[in-house]
Amino acid sequence: MREEAIKVTNLRKSYNGKAVVDNLSLSVKTGMVFGLLGANGAGKSTTIECILGTKQADSGEVSVLGYHAKWNRRKLFQEVGVQFQEGDYQPEIKVFELCEEIECLYKNPADWRQLCERFGIGDKLKNAVKSLSGGERQRLFIVLALIPNPKLVFLDELTTGLDARARRTVWKILEDLKK
Repeated sequence: MREEAIKVTNLRKSYNGKAVVDNLSLSVKTGMVFGLLGANGAGKSTTIECILGTKQADSGEVSVLGYHAKWNRRKLFQEVGVQFQEGDYQPEIKVFELCEEIECLYKNPADWRQLCERFGIGDKLKNAVKSLSGGERQRLFIVLALIPNPKLVFLDELTTGLDARARRTVWKILEDLKK
């Protein structure tokens, strides 16, 4: 039997008295690909942020890779990669500078140059992030999430800005990496 990578029990988060996530429980086993689907504003990003401990849930219990996200933040983030819905980086920073900056945060990082090649942005390393197209920027944010060489990856709005071909390519690469 596979271990639970994520276990959420009775998660609740509200803003100004309005429940955005209400009594959510779920379990994700290791090796699974799991997606949260819903309309804009349905609470998907809030759920991810609460699971990761970057947002405080009003109530509920969360375990990620056996860690409590708030109490074991440093250990957890050595083993988890995250691509948030909103990537907000210095617009003038070059792709290689951003990748190097992220790489130095982790004990056993993946080779970000290989990841950039694999995701089709290897020729953009000296470009400023602001000069990238929406799809290139999205692929860069996925690369940044994979630099930690994570056991678990959270990808929020994964295919935003990607055309149909790039979307299929990203899915294929991620499937290969999962194996």
